[in-house]
Amino acid sequence: MNNFKLILLIWIIPVACSNGDFSFNDQPEPFKADTSVFSLIQEGDILLRQGQGPLSTHIVRFMDENRSLSHCGIVCNYNNKLTVIHCISKELSGIDGVQTQSLHDFFADVADSNIAIVRPKLDSIQRSNFVNHAKRYLTKQVKFDNNFNFKDTSQLYCSELVYYSYTNGTKKNPFDFKKTDIVDLMKFDSFFKESYFTTIWEAKPYKQKRK
Repeated sequence: MNNFKLILLIWIIPVACSNGDFSFNDQPEPFKADTSVFSLIQEGDILLRQGQGPLSTHIVRFMDENRSLSHCGIVCNYNNKLTVIHCISKELSGIDGVQTQSLHDFFADVADSNIAIVRPKLDSIQRSNFVNHAKRYLTKQVKFDNNFNFKDTSQLYCSELVYYSYTNGTKKNPFDFKKTDIVDLMKFDSFFKESYFTTIWEAKPYKQKRK
């Protein structure tokens, strides 16, 4: 691998699963969703977004998918309240690894209205298993996976958390990967396979890219 590719991957991969980006003074105003959107959200839904700032923009361009997305989390009923379980590094949130975030805070860190809600097509037992696996990772306080090793669940990053919670809980695997010389990155396009997921809401009208 040439030096450019190596630097590129080391620099942008952590941002793909971060809580957006590092702080910049030129951050745009936080995305403001209509409050009616929150009434659509149910336990077991998956939230997908592009974080604010140039680094998330960079990962979106690197992945080159149909939608501009860089982070994901699972909606769970936790302490009698719907919240997002996701995985980010300590440098970004002060907490290392799997953690919770309020729905409103998750929606506040969105670039260019790139945020969506998808619902896995699961029966009640599969949905419960999916959510419970995410809660187990939270209870275990699994740390953030700085090595981005998809074969090791002792540490996780954002899409890795969703992948293992979903596949272990449902015994289904709809996910595709972008292959690189260093790691394999799960494609966010996987969440829009109609046989596995229903798109509940998107802030920006979807237009498929021309290949």
